[in-house]
Amino acid sequence: MKKNLANIVSSSRILCAVGLLFFSEITGLFMAIYSYCGFSDLVDGKIARKLDTISLLGAKLDTAGDVITYVALIKILCIESLVPFWALIWYAVALVGFVASAVISKIRLGRFYFVHSLFGKILGVTIFVILLQYCKYAL
Repeated sequence: MKKNLANIVSSSRILCAVGLLFFSEITGLFMAIYSYCGFSDLVDGKIARKLDTISLLGAKLDTAGDVITYVALIKILCIESLVPFWALIWYAVALVGFVASAVISKIRLGRFYFVHSLFGKILGVTIFVILLQYCKYAL
């Protein structure tokens, strides 16, 4: 169990993020699941480092959870028209850049590698906080 704890956290985020794709409006349940996705993204890497269980599988699970959560977020932001169109374009471009980096690494290195950069962390936190800030007033 200890060996797989970080991967379990990442896998649970993937399942929750997939669940977010089925929402058509922001509700309390959406926000609870979304908050779990954000929290689990913060702790899975810390758990892996603390328990010395960092793995390639864990990195891939973390990335999959990030991408699915971001796609669900873009979907709900578009449906709810919560942010200006330019912000969605910026967000979509950043997501495409993230995926493009993996494709480039596949071509160059022979395997998919997702770059976890400071820019990506800032992007994720910014988008997460925007939605939380909106919901503070809307729910």
